[in-house]
Amino acid sequence: MNRKGFTLVELLVAASLFLVATSAFGYLLKTGLVSIETASRLNQAAYELQAKMEEIRPLPFNQLAALNGSAFAQDRGEVSVTPVLADLVRIKLELEWDPKKTSLKLYTLRSKY
Repeated sequence: MNRKGFTLVELLVAASLFLVATSAFGYLLKTGLVSIETASRLNQAAYELQAKMEEIRPLPFNQLAALNGSAFAQDRGEVSVTPVLADLVRIKLELEWDPKKTSLKLYTLRSKY
């Protein structure tokens, strides 16, 4: 009996294992790329919220109420200003960064003093 090569069964098993490994790698690659894209959009949304908050920061206290309901980031975000005390307001920035996920929110308190 000559044992110098592979049998057809051995080749089929090896090819099947290679196919399973390649398919698994492709799935992991696709999942990784989707995760990177999602993280990138989330990071961009966080930067947009931070930029809007920095834009609001130097405004005088008496002008903050006028921002209530205003939009930013191509109408994907909304500013909400609600009084807490006579000299304290809560500012909420909410940004829709992905239609399939919950919106990103950033809160702060601002005092008159």
